[in-house]
Amino acid sequence: MVRTVLVANPTAQSGRAQALIEKASKALDSHGCPHDFVATEPNGATVALIRRAINDDNARRIIYLGGDGTFAEVAKGILASNAAADTQLGMLPTGTANDQGKSFGLAAGASAIETNVAVIAAGH
Repeated sequence: MVRTVLVANPTAQSGRAQALIEKASKALDSHGCPHDFVATEPNGATVALIRRAINDDNARRIIYLGGDGTFAEVAKGILASNAAADTQLGMLPTGTANDQGKSFGLAAGASAIETNVAVIAAGH
């Protein structure tokens, strides 16, 4: 089983992101993807948080829920780890622009969470 971490900012979108996190968590559970939740940290500290989850806790699938900024910090954390080549990045784009998700052909927003979780669960 792949150790999975869901990363998001529960206070984003004036707190509305909490409902999205809960929806994503339920979808991951229903697709057989047990996971831990990690809240983002301010001032770029999420990068170190992700690096530690990979290096110290052996997480090998990091799923971000949020926008392009969350994507960037999670990706930097993976690249800064000792296991970047062995770590999967899952995308649940829910931000304003969602350029990264769109560039990978993913739909964005609350209505796309279930579909995007299915993509992650299938290993894509």
